[in-house]
This record gives sequence, C-alpha cells and structure tokens, in this order.
Amino acid sequence: MDIKNLKNSRVLVRVNYDIPTLESIDRIFDSKKTINILLKNNNCVILLSHWGRPDGNNIELSLQKLVPVIESILNKNIIFYNQYNNGFGSLKNKIERDNSEIYLLENTRFEEGEKSIEPSVRKKIASRYAQLADYFVDEAFAVSHRNEATNTEIKDILDWDYGLSYKEEIVNLDRFKNSNKPISVIMGVQNWKQNWILLKKYYINVISSFLGGQLCFPFVEAMSYIDKSTPKIHNSKYDMNFVHKAKKILQIYSNRIVLPVDFVYMKDFNQILAVDLGPATIEKYKNKLVGSKAVFGMVLLVITKKNRMILVLKKLPELLLVCKIVIKLMVEVILLAQ
Repeated sequence: MDIKNLKNSRVLVRVNYDIPTLESIDRIFDSKKTINILLKNNNCVILLSHWGRPDGNNIELSLQKLVPVIESILNKNIIFYNQYNNGFGSLKNKIERDNSEIYLLENTRFEEGEKSIEPSVRKKIASRYAQLADYFVDEAFAVSHRNEATNTEIKDILDWDYGLSYKEEIVNLDRFKNSNKPISVIMGVQNWKQNWILLKKYYINVISSFLGGQLCFPFVEAMSYIDKSTPKIHNSKYDMNFVHKAKKILQIYSNRIVLPVDFVYMKDFNQILAVDLGPATIEKYKNKLVGSKAVFGMVLLVITKKNRMILVLKKLPELLLVCKIVIKLMVEVILLAQ
C-alpha cells in the first residue's frame, strides 16, 4: 500500500497533536502534507491523536480545543466528533454519507485501554476505530515507540502506510545510522526518554552529544555532585527521577557528552529559571563542533511571552555552519507563560 495511491476511501490518520501549548503548532504543520494529499485524492480523513496524559475524560485536554488551530493551518473545515459520547455507529454512518471531509475524534487516551499492557484489550479498542475506515496511515513518529491501540494494534487490522512526514524521519534516521562520518548530536528536546532510546540505538556513530534545554538539567544536576563549578539550574523544572540515570550515563559516555558551562536566567515571580545556554557554552559548543562532518539536531528553542530573542535562536545557524553536512534539524518553539 502507498499513501499516494489511496483514492475515494476512508482513511484513519494517527497524528501527534500532543502540543505543549496552543501556540506550539509545529506538529500540526507536520501532518499537513499527508492530509492534503489524501484530500486531493477525494479521501475522507479521520484524525486520531492523544493530548497529554489525561486521567479519564479530562475536558482540559479535549481535542475540540485544537479545532480552530487545525482549521487555520489546513485552511479546511474540521468536523469534531466525540466518539465516547456519541458512539462509533453513528459516526460510521455519517462518514459513509459524507466523503472528502476531515474529522477529528476526541483524545484517544480518554479511554483507559488505549495504553493497556494487554494486547487483547488494545486490539478490541483498535477494532472499533478500524470499522470507520478502509485504510490506516501512521503520521505519529513521536509516539512510534509506544504500544497503543491507535498506533500498534490497528495495523494488524487495516492495510496501512506511513505518512509523508514519518517517511522523511525514517530517511533522515537511515542517513544518521549509515553515515561513516563523525556525527555530533545537539539535543534539547523535552521528551528525553524517546530521544535517548533513539540515540542509544545509533550511538556508535556519535562522537559528541551537546545537551541543552530541559534535557540537560538532570545531567547538570548529576555533574554538580562531582564538579562544584557546574552552573546552577536554580528553580528550573526537570525530571528528578532521571538524575540517577544521568549519573550512570555520564560514567559511561563522559567523553562524548558535552554539558553547558553557563546559562541565561530569568526571574519568574520568586523563582529563578535557566531559560537558555549562556555565551560561554555557545562558544564551547561551536569550537567542539568544528571536528564534526555532520550534525543531527533535536533542538528545543524557548521564546518567552515578552519575545526575548534567546541566544541559541540567534547562534544556531552559526553553530551549524562549522559542520560540512546538516542531516536534520527539528526545531520546536514553545511559548512560556509568565
């Protein structure tokens, strides 16, 4: 099956609209190419996504809130449907009548069994979604490591293909994996678990990992027990449970992990937050990147509500210029409420 050949069909598309704020819309943009090609070929598109980690039906994490944002990006009308309140049967009838429409279903994680450890439970849920469509498209690369009904078991029921953005990620990872050149990785994403799993698989090719953003805080905290000159993270949020793991990782890969030596701070009420890499860190990273022939970037850039342009945002292109090949740069811009 090839997504480009799907015509006049009903297609379930698993997207990743798990956005941190309504202003952080990169993940919605990532799905646009896939949705557009399906609509161009007269397909009915049914979007599935989770949002956050709801404990049951949490109205604050209802995907209905995303409808105006998605409509503005796609420039299309979105039909929101709550499958939990209205049932799958009536939705199936509606979809069969109305072709070439876009439906957005409610948060898939409102149903407890979506993430069940029992495959049989997940398969039962997947079968309910599968009755709505002829085909399935996986456009949720960021949750590919998870076993959930709407991105794992559903593939056992419907013919399926990866979305266009997902395929681009696979191509970039293959280039990363198969490169015979020294590679540096710039990491600053929030989801350290997913990206550390990814990196461990390909770490044999990596000469240096440059950490920043929220990801670096557990490592900086772990290093502070050894080196008292380590910069303070003060009240910055990080996963405290990961500090012990970070210590072990530093013991194994100390020669390949590069940590910040200073931060830019801001005051948030009575708290002091590290919001960016400091100038000495940027200079350090730039100098160490010179020996790299390629860079794989998973970078979190932070802009505050007051539009303070941060150092990394200004310096990132300069950092990458010292490398001969840029394999991939994923940039998430998150607006922090103050």
